Amino acid sequence: MAKISVAENPQELFRRVADYWRQIAQAALRDHGKFHVALAGGSTPRGLYQLLASDEYAKKFDWQHTNFYFGDERAVPLDHEQSNFHMAHEAMLDSLAIPATNVFPLITDLDHLENSARHYEKILQRELPLGLQKIPMFDLILLGMGDDGHTASLFPGSSILKEQSQLVATVFVEKLQSWRLSFTYPLINHASHVALLVTGQSKAEKIKQVLVDKTGSNPIEAIQPQGELTWFLDADAASLLPDDLHF
Repeated sequence: MAKISVAENPQELFRRVADYWRQIAQAALRDHGKFHVALAGGSTPRGLYQLLASDEYAKKFDWQHTNFYFGDERAVPLDHEQSNFHMAHEAMLDSLAIPATNVFPLITDLDHLENSARHYEKILQRELPLGLQKIPMFDLILLGMGDDGHTASLFPGSSILKEQSQLVATVFVEKLQSWRLSFTYPLINHASHVALLVTGQSKAEKIKQVLVDKTGSNPIEAIQPQGELTWFLDADAASLLPDDLHF
C-alpha cells in the first residue's frame, strides 16, 4: 500500500524527500556499495536538487558512490534547455562535482532513438543489481506527475503504456508532437523505492482522482512497485484528500 506524505509547502516537501533519499542511500551503500537513483525532470524536482546541492545538505551524502540515471528524456541535445540531463546538471550535479563516470544520460539522437533505448537497457543491466528475470533494481526512482496524470513519459493513450518486454522504450507524444525515451512500467515497478513528487493546487483534482476515486484512467495509477511507493505532496496538491489518507 502506498504511503502519502503531505508537507505544508514545497520547501518542507523537499526536505522530507532529501531525508528519505539519505535513508535509502545509506541502506543501499551498506547492502551493495552503491546507491542507484533515477532522476525526474520538471519544475518540482529542480527544487529538491537545489536543496541537495546546498551547503546544508551536500556534505550529508556519499556522492562518490552515487550513480545517477534518468527516467525519461526529450529528443533534444543534452545541453538543450528542455533536457532533463541539462536541468539536473544545472540544479545539482555541477555544484556537487559528481564524476562523469557516475552519471548516465539518456542519449536522444532522433535518428537513433531505438538504438539509444537498447543501449541504456544494457547500461542498467551492467550497473545495477539484478532481480527477477534479470530486471535491474533501482534503489530509488523519483517521478513527478503532469496535469493529465502522466509520469516519466508515460502519457495517456500512448503505446508505451502496453510495453511489457522493453525496460526503456521510445514514445511519440501526440499532444506535444515530440519523441521521447522513457522507462517503462516493468522497470519502474521493479524498484526498491519509488517517490512521487507533486506540488500545486492545479494538481489537486487529479491527485484526488488517482488516490481516492482510483479511476484507473491515469498512467500514474499503474506505478505499483514491488518495493515501497511514497507520494510526497504539498498541502495544495493534497487539499482534496481526506485527512486520514496521509501522515
